[in-house]
Amino acid sequence: MPVFRSIWGHRRRSVVVPILAAALAVPTTLALSGAFAATTSAAKTPLLRQQAAQRLLKSPGARYMTWPAQVALHYQATGDRSFSQQQLTGSPSEQVLGSASAAAVPAVPSANLPNVRVNNPGEDTHQVSQTTQSETTIAVHGSHVAVGYNDSQITGLALTAGSNLNGYSYSTNGGRTFTDGGALPDAPGFVNFGDPWMASDRSGAMYYSTLALDFFSGNLDVAVAKSTNGGRTWSTPIPVFRPPPTTFSFGDKDAMAIGRDPVLT
Repeated sequence: MPVFRSIWGHRRRSVVVPILAAALAVPTTLALSGAFAATTSAAKTPLLRQQAAQRLLKSPGARYMTWPAQVALHYQATGDRSFSQQQLTGSPSEQVLGSASAAAVPAVPSANLPNVRVNNPGEDTHQVSQTTQSETTIAVHGSHVAVGYNDSQITGLALTAGSNLNGYSYSTNGGRTFTDGGALPDAPGFVNFGDPWMASDRSGAMYYSTLALDFFSGNLDVAVAKSTNGGRTWSTPIPVFRPPPTTFSFGDKDAMAIGRDPVLT
């Protein structure tokens, strides 16, 4: 479950300018132009997409993907819409890498800052043994703090059009206390698929980047939501790029940076 070290007494102001919110995705996109050009049959497109996903899933690079991306790739490769315990808690490779990294990095003094619970465990009411809140990200502007995280409690054990793997919480007092905001809203036709990344600009607007599964084509896109009230509520995420339905597109990682506007600096 995500925690946040309180920044009460250590508030900082954002030094970046609004408008320019660029989601910097590192997508794995397989155009398969030759394969798709060889046939005009729409019926063969899902098969080619599945074959591409199977090859990518077996490649050495698959183990470096975030767990939401691995779940989406597994769905593409097998058609299996169930969420297993392993898929919900992260792959073994991620767990090993995470523990090794934690052991290698020396402890950083906390300056006696307390840990503050971000999510509300009282809302974890179904499939508790499958619940995880992970991959925490933070945006700050003055006393407003927003936290995004994977939240498997929001969805069931099978992928549906109503699934959602993104949660968020917010604070209005510099991180002393947090309110669990529930789920980041899904855009129509999309399922928020986790791997959150947040940023803020100097006007106070906050941005939430996430992977978003196109429920109709199966493509994994990168989308960005915006909040103008300190992270209390969010717009539906807007894809930064919509690949053609006949293209197997697999976005991961949805890193984001907010910079100075080139016109209004």
